[in-house]
Amino acid sequence: MTLGERIAYYRKRAGYSQEELAERLGVSRQAISKWETGEATPDAERIIALAAALDISTDTLLLGKEDPSPTYTAAETVQQPAPTPEWLNHLPRHIGRLFREKGYIAGYIVAAQGLGILLVGLLARFGFGSMLSMGDSTWSSVGSWGSMSGMGNMSAAFRFPLIFADVICGLGGIFIIGGIALAIIWKKRGQQ
Repeated sequence: MTLGERIAYYRKRAGYSQEELAERLGVSRQAISKWETGEATPDAERIIALAAALDISTDTLLLGKEDPSPTYTAAETVQQPAPTPEWLNHLPRHIGRLFREKGYIAGYIVAAQGLGILLVGLLARFGFGSMLSMGDSTWSSVGSWGSMSGMGNMSAAFRFPLIFADVICGLGGIFIIGGIALAIIWKKRGQQ
């Protein structure tokens, strides 16, 4: 029996197709086929991996010597790492293609987040303005976006929440504008 015939025999005995064995070893199905037909010979590293995958010794694979099946305890068996799935090897390429084709959706998501931030800022502005206007009737205009004439009478500690709410509103607006711009840019890139 030749090496190729032994590879085919033990592959079938282990219940693997050529494709399954190739995936487990990280080679092409054509490589397995060439090994089995004798057109090519696996290198030393592949022979070791092949013997381990077929659950036989290298002597059995290379020389055809059948050795008695040793009984191993669970602690003695060596766990082979699971092979990397094929789709995982191509993941960066798929992500790049997804961004080229549908990247504009990210812009819409950023704009929607900006709208949420803007709404939180407006709510905070309204809430802080209402609370501060209750304390003094001269500050009644503080809660509105209109005239801020009463704000000059307020101490810096009282103005801080209103300024903070204004900053949040500004950030929300920046996110909305940036998200829409990003969506337009990615949409044009996807059409090219």
